[in-house]
Amino acid sequence: MKYFVSIISILTNPTNHRQVVRTLLRILWWKINQLYFMLPSIYQLTQTTKIICQPDSSYGSYIIYARYPEYDEMAFIHSYLRRNDIMFDVGANIGAISLLAADKITAGKVYAFEPTPSILAQLETNINLNKLGERIHTCSKAVSNSDGLLTFMIGKNSEVNHLAVKNNFDGSQAIQVPSVTVDTFLREEQIDRINLLKVDVEGAEMSVFQGAIHNLQNHSIEVIIFEVNPNIALYGHTPQELLALVSSFGYQIFAFNHHGKLIFINQDSRFPITTNLVAVSPNQVTKTRLKRFFE
Repeated sequence: MKYFVSIISILTNPTNHRQVVRTLLRILWWKINQLYFMLPSIYQLTQTTKIICQPDSSYGSYIIYARYPEYDEMAFIHSYLRRNDIMFDVGANIGAISLLAADKITAGKVYAFEPTPSILAQLETNINLNKLGERIHTCSKAVSNSDGLLTFMIGKNSEVNHLAVKNNFDGSQAIQVPSVTVDTFLREEQIDRINLLKVDVEGAEMSVFQGAIHNLQNHSIEVIIFEVNPNIALYGHTPQELLALVSSFGYQIFAFNHHGKLIFINQDSRFPITTNLVAVSPNQVTKTRLKRFFE
């Protein structure tokens, strides 16, 4: 049943509109490759950027199947960003979001944070493939609520690598990685704003926001795309606590509807599955810029 739901999700992704046969053949080809050949594939992400997808990467596989695995969020990022923007990609993985951002940000900068050494290497390979080293700056640190060292868990599936939690016995390998807060990084790099902050840290989002308190207070972070992940409970928090923290600084929280438009939600909303949300600062310029994305 789960596999059937995944197939339907892929076929109904807007990037596969009216391409049922072609999409099914692409899925079949990739599955055969995974079983017998294990060859990486270079896939066209945007008109000007490509990405190398590894056969052992579930996220890379979804890019092969649908180009934009999280269509609403990725389409929003690509449409929202402008040439002079500053974008932070926290939990960059192999770089799909960073490449999307750099496709639009030609005079600003994308900062891609990825602490897993093997995945960071793939990220940098994708950056070099597109000759985007001037636009994308990589950082091998975990973004959290403290500066120093943290224990990071690396599993077979790189998409769910995460900060260690107490009594974590899932068979993952533990490594020590350097960590930095958003506030520290902005201060040390003398960056005065973030136009778009994307956070995908498998349930540890609260720590990222706790390390960005100063810049949340002064609204120098304009728009945030973040996950509400059930794994947040492993870190001792609830989705409602996460939304309450962000809302306490005047940010409004939105979700994507079925048409890819933003709809307001309150901080008491329930999230039985992983859900991507958008937090918007009270800055009027930001709200005006976002106007076309509202229902």
